[in-house]
Amino acid sequence: MLDDERKMLFVAASTSIFTFGRDRGRLWTQDRLGGFDAQLTECADGVLRVEVEEELGGARKTVQLSAKDGAILP
Repeated sequence: MLDDERKMLFVAASTSIFTFGRDRGRLWTQDRLGGFDAQLTECADGVLRVEVEEELGGARKTVQLSAKDGAILP
């Protein structure tokens, strides 16, 4: 998934989110999502929304991350 300005690429891989810039260099990684099977749902207004399973095969919850630095938002 790309950010609003199409300058960052977000990649979900199991329990982690990796972010790359236009130069293909890694910008940040977030691996403390508090769940499993991360799925990117939306990136708007600088907020990346990711759905994760709270336990394998369990209910999904949405985690919001800052697109700029990967910080978990309330």
